[in-house]
Amino acid sequence: MKLDETPGYALCRIARKVHYQIDLIFKEEGMTVEQWVALKTISENQPLIEKTPNTVKSLAERLEKKNFIKRTPDPSDHRNLILTVTEKGQKFTEEYSALDEKANDALTSSLTKKEMEELARLLDKIEKNL
Repeated sequence: MKLDETPGYALCRIARKVHYQIDLIFKEEGMTVEQWVALKTISENQPLIEKTPNTVKSLAERLEKKNFIKRTPDPSDHRNLILTVTEKGQKFTEEYSALDEKANDALTSSLTKKEMEELARLLDKIEKNL
């Protein structure tokens, strides 16, 4: 099988294109896709998964410098920090979530609802293999 016919290569190729499209949205604001995903994740009170502690620290420092989040020590474990979104970060998240959704809608605009459900099911199944 040729490389460009493998599922892994296809997923990587698509992920690069999506990353590029979303990067164009946030570049004007001086924000990277990684920073956007971190901010959005924090605003949804979700853990920053699949990130090393150093990556989380770096992302948090950058977002704090932009006044999008606040870092406070965790009272139950001072080795950890609690990340909370500031008012500025919340406003940014609300505004740019709509643009992010629009980019994702464009990505899947040629799929029916049934195809979207099937795609989600298949991607979930693939992820569980990892």
